[in-house]
Amino acid sequence: MSSKRNHLEQNTFYFCTITCFQWLKLIEITNIYDEIYKWFDILKENNCPVTGYVIMPNHLHFLIFQYEGSRLLNTLIANGKRFLAYEIVKRLKRINQNRILNFLSFSVQDNLRQKGQKHRVFNDSFDAKICETEKKNKNCSGLHSF
Repeated sequence: MSSKRNHLEQNTFYFCTITCFQWLKLIEITNIYDEIYKWFDILKENNCPVTGYVIMPNHLHFLIFQYEGSRLLNTLIANGKRFLAYEIVKRLKRINQNRILNFLSFSVQDNLRQKGQKHRVFNDSFDAKICETEKKNKNCSGLHSF
C-alpha cells in the first residue's frame, strides 16, 4: 500500500513500486522502456543505484540502494515519475491515443490542474519498503540486505 511519507533512511536497500494511474498499461502502450533505463542511470548518478528491477505493462518494481548523503528518495522518485510522465504523454500523442489522453486529462484533480498538471499518468505516491534481514523484520521475509 502506498503512503505519502519521506523515506529518510540511508545506506539501505529499498524495494519500490511505481504504478500507472488506474493500472493502465501505459508502459507497454508507449514502449517507454528506454526512458526507464535512462532514469535508472540518473538514479545511479545521484548515488542511488538500482540493483534489480521488473518492468510490467502498468507498473515497475525496483530494488534501489540509497547511500548516505544522496538526495532524498522521495525527490528522486518524484522527478523520475514526472520525467517519465512527460515522455508517456508525448508518445501517446505521437501514436494518436486520444481516448487515453482525454481520460488522463479528465482525471487530473482541480488543485493539481491549477498548478499546471495536464495529465494524471501515475498514482500520486509510490511504495518503498526497507529491505532488512528476516531477523530484523519478519514483514520483509525473503528479502535480505547485502
